[in-house]
Amino acid sequence: MTGVVWFVQLVHYPLFSFVDKNYFPEFSKTHSQNAGYVVILPMIAELVTSILLLISNSSNGNYYYYKAAFILLVIIWISTFLIQVPSHKRLLCGYNKSEIKFLVKYNWIRTAAWSTRSVILLYLMVKMNG
Repeated sequence: MTGVVWFVQLVHYPLFSFVDKNYFPEFSKTHSQNAGYVVILPMIAELVTSILLLISNSSNGNYYYYKAAFILLVIIWISTFLIQVPSHKRLLCGYNKSEIKFLVKYNWIRTAAWSTRSVILLYLMVKMNG
């Protein structure tokens, strides 16, 4: 998901500003539907595995790393459903440059959280195998 969010942050969301205003509602609708197919199942799998890792590591020295990774995932979910989803719903009504800027700006929350989470999990993988 970290790779997906960086692509969305640097390429996809900024391109919203270049979509023809006449086609924007259809573009926005198609984007929301298709993006859902790409992100919903991986996000659910990520949540389930994060919970399982947290539970299965509750008594070892790495627990706080798993807890931090889980908290970052909670932040991602909160941001997704309280910021990104409502913003996309507003964009279904049509082109709105300030809403697009809002979407790009506040998607940095998810970008930073997923990136930090990936660093933590990479550290744990190296630690386990080293």
